[in-house]
Amino acid sequence: MTVSLSSRARRYLEVASGLHEIELSGRPEAERLSAIKPLLTELASEQELFPLAAFPRAPGSPGGLFRLVEFADQRGALYMSLGYTGRINPPHTHASWALVAGVSGGVELNVIYERVDDGSVDGEAELRLREEIPVGPGQIGTVETGHYHTIEVVSDEPVLHLHAYGHAVDAPGFSLPAFDSPESRTYKLRTSGAFQPPLAVATLDEASD
Repeated sequence: MTVSLSSRARRYLEVASGLHEIELSGRPEAERLSAIKPLLTELASEQELFPLAAFPRAPGSPGGLFRLVEFADQRGALYMSLGYTGRINPPHTHASWALVAGVSGGVELNVIYERVDDGSVDGEAELRLREEIPVGPGQIGTVETGHYHTIEVVSDEPVLHLHAYGHAVDAPGFSLPAFDSPESRTYKLRTSGAFQPPLAVATLDEASD
């Protein structure tokens, strides 16, 4: 079944609006994530809203991140992530929590780490493994605020995942540690969104057509 861009955009906005409302509720993070997960899982199950052709990768790239909905306050943002075999992101953190819900294709392995040093030396740190979360269709993974994760596409099929964040990936004002590998004892600071600016798929104007 082919679904029009405007219909897809309206559905993205509907879910993102619910996510945004929960994020701004002031409830503890664990409660917010518990409330958001069913919204994201349900949207991810509607595979007809996410045709692979709508999320083209740049030539020579292993994937991309596409902006579905961001709000003016940059809170509770929603994206589509595309990954092909060989897409790997070393340990990094986000400005707040992240949720990853599998839509279609193969499996992306998310490995979650926590920082265990005392932060007393700028540019030096130590990570400790918490868990490994394979995320495929129908599965969801959580990166809590302050935790780190790596991403690796470990299957031959292209992977489409919904990504939801407490803060938009290009929200200003954040400097976040990023490591070359889990064994690294040093890090570099990056600003939010420095890995890859997300591409727009549908605008809020299109959602109201």
